[in-house]
Formats: sequence, structure tokens, C-alpha cells
Amino acid sequence: MTNNPFDIDEWNLYKDNDWDRNIFQSSLRLDDLIINNSQATEVAKNQTKINQKADDIVINYLDSCFLVSNPVYAAISANSDNFKEILNDPLWKLILSWLNKKNIPLSLMLGVKRAVNSSFGLAGDGIGDINLKELSKLCNSFPENKFLVTCLSLNDQHELTVLARKHPNLKIFGFWWFMNQPSIIKIVLKMRIDMLGLSFIPQHSDARVTDQLIYKWSHFKNILHEILYEYYEDLSKKNYELSKFIIERDINNLLHQNAKSFFLK
Repeated sequence: MTNNPFDIDEWNLYKDNDWDRNIFQSSLRLDDLIINNSQATEVAKNQTKINQKADDIVINYLDSCFLVSNPVYAAISANSDNFKEILNDPLWKLILSWLNKKNIPLSLMLGVKRAVNSSFGLAGDGIGDINLKELSKLCNSFPENKFLVTCLSLNDQHELTVLARKHPNLKIFGFWWFMNQPSIIKIVLKMRIDMLGLSFIPQHSDARVTDQLIYKWSHFKNILHEILYEYYEDLSKKNYELSKFIIERDINNLLHQNAKSFFLK
């Protein structure tokens, strides 16, 4: 689940105990610290009831949210303008330090343009620009932090895959939103395997709307089956000796271990 700690109505759902936290794991959605930092800081101040510097209030509030939700990662969606803030704002340097101490990756969903059609409300965002050179700079500037990354535009996929080869603290994951189209998935998934082997996270279920947890996987598993069949067929033609153990190991890494080991290391 993606959970916004700066939306108190949403965050109060943690007071309910009628759901299994082992199945529905959580993440901290921190977009409000980019979209409206002053309002988010005011929420943090009201919740913590402490009188400190604004940046310290935010970190203290994130500490309390961590205890409540036990998040697997933190997440933001961003464009090029937002990226400059992440790299230069003193608050974000504190947040990245806090994430490192908690051993929580920062999930970066890159290339969104907010309110392309404002009449659609939260559904009105579209594709925006992202300079992935800035992502490389972020990985170099914070080598101890872990970054889960996905891009919204097809145009950014090749460069992102190259960066995943060069930065061990960057892990590609999934097919976000407009990228989650079967014809696009086939092309990009094959490219990722060609360039990264099976060392990435092929799909994700990061959602506020529960149907997104279902439809993404129903078509993705069929595509993954097709692509992996071609992959192993090609290995076989090159006289690579395959076994049931190897195939089961690879699929377990793709669908489970790659993510788990990245989160825990």
C-alpha cells in the first residue's frame, strides 16, 4: 500500500486492526513534502505537538510514522524540477540520511507532470520531463542510500537501464501507470533482461486502488512467461545446460529474492 502520512484521514486508517499487516505491507508516500512543503510541515507540527525547527519536526514525525506503519520503503513521484529540490534542499538531505539510518529504500517514480487536466483531480497527471543525469548524480551523492526507480515515459527506459548497470544502489522496478501496457512491457522487459540479466524487479503492486493489485499481474504473468520461454530457449541453443533448479531459482529471484535482498542489505 502507498500511505500518505500527511493526509490525516488516510493515515488514521492505521487505527483499524481488521487487516493483515503481513499481507498488506506499507510504504511512506512523501509527495506532499515536494508539492506543498509548508502544509506538510504544518501537519507534522500538529501531530507531534513539539516546538522545533521545521526540518526537525518533519523528521520527528517520520519517526513516529515509522513506528506506526513499519514501512518497506518511502516513495515519491517527481519531475525534473522536483529532482533539483531533492538534490539541493537541506530537508531532503535530512530525509535521505533518515532513510539510510532506517535502512529504507527511496522509491522514485520519475517523469510525472501534475495536473495536465486539473478537472480530473488526482487522476489528471500526465507524462513530464525527467533528466536522468540528475538520478545518476543522486546515486553518486548518496552511495549508502538505496533507490528503487521506475520511469513513466518509454523514452527514458534505455538510459535508466544503463544507469542500473552503473549504480549498485539503483534497482529498477516494475511498469508504472502509462508504461503498464502489454505491447510496451514486452519490448522493455526484453531489453532489461538483455542488459541486466535477471537482476531487476520485474513488476510491482504499489497501489491505493485495490483493483490495481489484480489486473497488473493477470496480464504481466502471461508476458513474463512468454519472454522467459524465449530467454531459456536462446540459452539452450547456445548449449547452456538448463535444469528445473536453475529455472526455479531464476523465477524466485525475479519475483521475490531480488526485492527482498535489496531491501535488507
